[in-house]
Amino acid sequence: MLTNLLLFLLVLQTPQGVHQGVEDPIRSAVVSWYSDSTDTELPAIAIDGDTTYGYNNIAPRLGNSIYKHVIIDSLLPGRTYDACIVDGPAVTLKTLLDVEDTLSFTVFGDQGIGYNAEPITRAASMAYDAQLHFVVGDLSYANGSRFPGDPPEMGEWWWETWDSWFNMNQKLAIQKPFICALGNHEYAEKGESQFEWEESASYRLHQPGNKKYFLLRIPPAAILVLDSSRLEGPKKVRPYSVKELHWVRQTLRELQNDLEIRWRIVMFHHPVYTASPTRRGNKIIKTFALPAMEEFGVDIIFTGHDHIYSRSHPILNDEPYIPEDKEDNYYWDPPGIIHVVTGGGGRGLGNSVDSPMIVKHQAIHHFMAVTIVHIKKHIKMQVRAIDKHGMEIDYFEIRKQ
Repeated sequence: MLTNLLLFLLVLQTPQGVHQGVEDPIRSAVVSWYSDSTDTELPAIAIDGDTTYGYNNIAPRLGNSIYKHVIIDSLLPGRTYDACIVDGPAVTLKTLLDVEDTLSFTVFGDQGIGYNAEPITRAASMAYDAQLHFVVGDLSYANGSRFPGDPPEMGEWWWETWDSWFNMNQKLAIQKPFICALGNHEYAEKGESQFEWEESASYRLHQPGNKKYFLLRIPPAAILVLDSSRLEGPKKVRPYSVKELHWVRQTLRELQNDLEIRWRIVMFHHPVYTASPTRRGNKIIKTFALPAMEEFGVDIIFTGHDHIYSRSHPILNDEPYIPEDKEDNYYWDPPGIIHVVTGGGGRGLGNSVDSPMIVKHQAIHHFMAVTIVHIKKHIKMQVRAIDKHGMEIDYFEIRKQ
C-alpha cells in the first residue's frame, strides 16, 4: 500500500505533457508541462548543463493539474540547445535562422483524443525535417466533457481530457514547437461562458505575448495565427472581433514593405471555402476578414472545423483560377489564395462533395507537411497531405518568380 502511494505521488509530481511552445522562434524557446506540484523554489530548466531558468508563468490549479511555462530568452539564431526539466525529460531546443533557406512545418486540426488521433501524432512526428507543428483549432474537445458552471460534485473531467491530450502529443510536441490556433471547442458550447473557456485553454497553452492571435515572422515566411471563433462570434464579443480584424489588416499591410518576406500564410479554424456538403464556408469571415487577405497577397490559408481534407483552386474575389493547361498541382504566382481544410486530425470524419471551387477533397484522417525552399532560383512551397499511415494523398506546389 505504501509503495503504491509513493508511486502515485511521484507520477503526479513528475512533469507530464511536456511540449514546446513559441515566443520568438529565432531568439527564444518555450517549454511547458503540467504536474500537481506548486514548488517554485527550484530552477525549472537547465540549459547546456549550467544555465538555469525559473518558472516564468504558472497557471491556477485546473482540476488536479498546474501548467507551467518557461520562456528562455536571448538564444542565438540557428543554434541547438540541450535542456533538461528538473525531475523531467530532456528536451532539445533549436532556434531558427533569421532567413531560412528551407522552412518546414506540419498542420492539422480537430484532433481530440482517441483511436484515430494518436496515429496522426505518430505520423506527424515522423516528419523529421519539420521545424514547427501547428494545430488549427478544436484541440482536446474538453468542452464536451464538462461545461462551465457544472457543480463540483459532477467531476471536472475536462481537465483530465486536456491532460490526456498533452500526454498523447508529447512525443510530437517535445521535439519541436507546438503552436495552436483556438477553435470553437476551446470555448463553451452554444456561446456559454466563452471567456471562462478562453482562460482555461490559454492557461495550458503558451501563445506569443499571451495573445489569441499573433504573427510568427520567419523569413522568407510570415505566418498569421488567428482566433476565428471570435471573428465570427456573437455580438457581445464583437469589440474583440473589430480589434483582431484591424490587426490583421495592419499586419498584412506592414508585411508588404518587408523585403525579406516572400510568403504570407494564415491559419485559423473556420474555413471560407470547403468541400463539406453541410458547411458551405463562414460568411462573416469571408465578408470581413478575407478581403484584406486577398488585397495584401496572402498565398495560402490553412483551416480545420470540417473533418475532411479539402483543397481549393486559387481564389480571388470569389472566382477560382484554373490554369489554361488545367494543371492543378503546379502553380506559378497564381492570382488568389489556396484554401486548405485539414480537419482530419482524429475526430470522427464528415463528408465531402465536389464543388467548382475545390480541386481535391476526401474524408480521411490526415495531416499537412509543408516545405518552403529558397535556394538560388528555387523559390517554391511544396504542400503534401499525408494520411495516418504515412501515405501521400495529395501534393501541390506554388512557385514564385
